[in-house]
Amino acid sequence: MKVIWFSEIKWNFLTHRHHHLIRHFPDNWEILFIENFALGKKSHFIPRRDGRVTYVTLPVFKGTEYALINAIQSNIFIRFLLTITLFAWTKVVLLLTGFTGGSRLIFTSNIFFADVLKRLPKKLLIYDCNDYPMGFSGALPIAENYFRKTIEYSDISIAVSEKLLEDIRKYHVTASYVIGNGVDYDLFANPEKKEQPADIVSIPGPIVFYAGVLSDWFDFDLVEKIVNEIPDVAVVMVGPSISPHVRSDVERLSKISRIHFLGTKPHSELPAYIRAAHVCMIPFKRTPLIERFSPNKMYEYLAAGRSVVTMDYTEEIRRLRSEIYVAGNKEEFVGMVRQSLKQKADESELRKIAQENSWMSKSQEIVELINNKLR
Repeated sequence: MKVIWFSEIKWNFLTHRHHHLIRHFPDNWEILFIENFALGKKSHFIPRRDGRVTYVTLPVFKGTEYALINAIQSNIFIRFLLTITLFAWTKVVLLLTGFTGGSRLIFTSNIFFADVLKRLPKKLLIYDCNDYPMGFSGALPIAENYFRKTIEYSDISIAVSEKLLEDIRKYHVTASYVIGNGVDYDLFANPEKKEQPADIVSIPGPIVFYAGVLSDWFDFDLVEKIVNEIPDVAVVMVGPSISPHVRSDVERLSKISRIHFLGTKPHSELPAYIRAAHVCMIPFKRTPLIERFSPNKMYEYLAAGRSVVTMDYTEEIRRLRSEIYVAGNKEEFVGMVRQSLKQKADESELRKIAQENSWMSKSQEIVELINNKLR
């Protein structure tokens, strides 16, 4: 089976939902991963291989931090020219990589390919909606129109949360489902026995830990509140800063001795960092984007047997109130961090929750939806 995935992120940027799902697709599926162009990130206009995945960059744009670039992209004449160019470029790439013909499956998680995807022959078009496209800073004014078109053109729409499903069903009710994020259970539950990373083992504990992207939705004030109100605790964060808006916050908090930014780490090393922590957290602001997300990092924490403190952002989180710490406001959040440091977690129960949400099971759900649709 030939499978094409039109993505909104780079194949080799961060390990993301797309990577996990693709790696658990049937062995006889050959994958072409088409990534978007992004300012400041390396492009791969010549196709490259990673196992059974071929990845290549196409010149499709999305929202940026620059208002002028966004305005140019949103101009109707410019969009028309970009669409023609993109369609022609896509056809050439498909021909060169051997992914032509109408017997292929096409996935998309990038709404700005919608006009191209409508015109490509295929068995099915599957929209994997893993984020709220209009919720990002710098989102293009035309994003909602492309969101609608992507849903209307798709044979199957998959949302990572109930609230995202509601957004999808405003435009198309049938063939839409919720399949949330998951965890590479074996990696996080059974880490290799080796020394803890030197850059975290040298930090005096107890450690409150976060792994993930630092962007507009990250609540730096909440992190500062934790170290101000809980004596001797250290907050450790692993992950990239992807928005220029957070640079001043990172610089400000870096000056606090008990707050540590360790930068980006390989996905395979995250379990060792999590197991060095006493409690893990999800300190986000309440935004339309976060109210629609599915917290895969929560399942990574749970698979490693660590307590989780989070806000009640989504229904997915609220359903786990009896197993994790779910706060209604910042004061409760800090209180629950304090409480979790005093109580030992039931690691077997936490791992059980994570195991029920493995990436293998999520990928199998998607494959079953496709098989049913084809039948």
